[in-house]
Amino acid sequence: MEQLSPQIDVSVIIVNYNAFHLLDECLNSIYAQCINTSNEIIVVDNGSDTGEVESVTRKYPDIILIKNKMKIGFSAANNKALLNVKGKYILFLNNDTKFTRDSIKTVFDYAEKSIEKLLIGIQLLNSDGSKQESVVLFPSVWNGITENLFLYKLFPESKFFNTIRIIMI
Repeated sequence: MEQLSPQIDVSVIIVNYNAFHLLDECLNSIYAQCINTSNEIIVVDNGSDTGEVESVTRKYPDIILIKNKMKIGFSAANNKALLNVKGKYILFLNNDTKFTRDSIKTVFDYAEKSIEKLLIGIQLLNSDGSKQESVVLFPSVWNGITENLFLYKLFPESKFFNTIRIIMI
C-alpha cells in the first residue's frame, strides 16, 4: 500500500548568489521562527563563484538545493524552482530576509480563510525596525491624484480610489 506524503503548506523559494552569510541567517530564522506550518525550502544557487552553497545548506534538514552552473538571472532561477514545488502556497523570499516571528503562519491562516485568489506581500522592516516601502503604484495621472490627495487612505475599501488593497493582519 502506497503511503501518502504529508501536505506541504508553503514552498519557500530562495535564490542565492555569493551571499552565503545572508543565506545562513535567513535559513536560521526560518527554522527558528516559522515552525507552525509545513514548509519545504528550495534554495537555488544561481552560479555562485566565491564559495560552496553546501557549506550553508548542509546545516539545515530537508533543504532542496538546485545548483545552476551559471548565473541565469533572478527570475529564471525562481522559475526553475517553481518546477519543483509541492506546497499549497509559494513564498518567494530574498536571502537577506530574517524572520522575527512566524509570519508564514499568519499569512497562511489569512489565505486559508480567504475565498479570493490572492497575491500577498508581507510588511518589510529595515534592520532598525522601521517600515520599508515595498508596494508602489504604476505611475499614472489617476494614481498620482489618489496618492497625493490621500484618497486611498480616506476610502480604503474603494476600488476606485485604492487600486492596491492593503489589509493589515
